Amino acid sequence: MNRRKMHKIRLITLFLLISLFCANIPFSSRAAFVQVSEAVSTLSRLNLIKGDGSGLQLDRAITKQESLIMLVRLAGLEEAALNDDGNYCPFSDVSAWARGYASQAYLNGLVFGDGNETMGAIGETDARTFLTFALRMLGYSDSLGDFTYFNAVAFAEETGLIGSEYADPDYVFLREDAFSICYNALITPRKGTPEKQIEYLIRTGVIERDALLGT
Repeated sequence: MNRRKMHKIRLITLFLLISLFCANIPFSSRAAFVQVSEAVSTLSRLNLIKGDGSGLQLDRAITKQESLIMLVRLAGLEEAALNDDGNYCPFSDVSAWARGYASQAYLNGLVFGDGNETMGAIGETDARTFLTFALRMLGYSDSLGDFTYFNAVAFAEETGLIGSEYADPDYVFLREDAFSICYNALITPRKGTPEKQIEYLIRTGVIERDALLGT
């Protein structure tokens, strides 16, 4: 078989894998336990989330630095974060183990801090804050007027990233919500292009095609 034909077959196979993967991901988050379970399973297989000795702790709040670690991985920047000594992290309140991730989040425009050389790193993340980070990861800019921090929830719903449940100001945002949003973000197109985040991660070599076979 010649090289051109083999390349064409590989492209077709990749397209089918992506299509099947995307077709089986529901858009709503925390609508049922099985959806959260599927989100966790898929993200784990793609090496986009990792637990510790305490597991994934789905039912507790997520801190801002934990949120950034999750989204830095989803952005395809984990290798850079692991090789980052944290010297470019401008936030004094970030834990030592998270400084490389916070540095990459800052350098790539995912977080800007509160203006006092801090970012509330160990404070709890609410839906609006997590969605602000996620939208920036997808290429949207609140600095350029794509959305604002105050309408991040409504804008994320417009993009198809979330359902309507996060519009409730009393909604208690947990780690399972963060996983569900990251799950949905994989099939959300990046700003200004039809390319979905999962396709971007494959194209840039962050995710191998073989990893999709288990999803």
